[in-house]
Amino acid sequence: MTLLFIDRPVTENDIYAKLLSDKLPANLGYLYENLVAQMIASSGRELFYHTWEKNKSTHYYEVDFLVSEGSKINAFEIKSSGTGKHESITEFSKKFSQNVNKIYLISQKDVGKEENLLLKPFYFTPFLI
Repeated sequence: MTLLFIDRPVTENDIYAKLLSDKLPANLGYLYENLVAQMIASSGRELFYHTWEKNKSTHYYEVDFLVSEGSKINAFEIKSSGTGKHESITEFSKKFSQNVNKIYLISQKDVGKEENLLLKPFYFTPFLI
């Protein structure tokens, strides 16, 4: 067994470098969604998600996490890379505008804002919940 993993430090360094450069050949969306779910759950907050049908389509909108904030809801969309496409959370905000407090897009990118969508990096999550 030891010979099988003889280059383990090299392998770990290679994976770490690819992860940091966003070149790891894997669907990191699941990893990042689980990261945020763990942060929300460990804060003692209940978390929910929401899906609904797109009009005239076989596809669905999906908001990754909903967290109550008093009588309102904070919605979270998680992106493993980039912030370009965020149709689901934008439509959710329009459809449920009376019930929404804040909407967040959590990704690897820096802090920003697009209209009422707050762009935050992953490490900000504990401060948002």
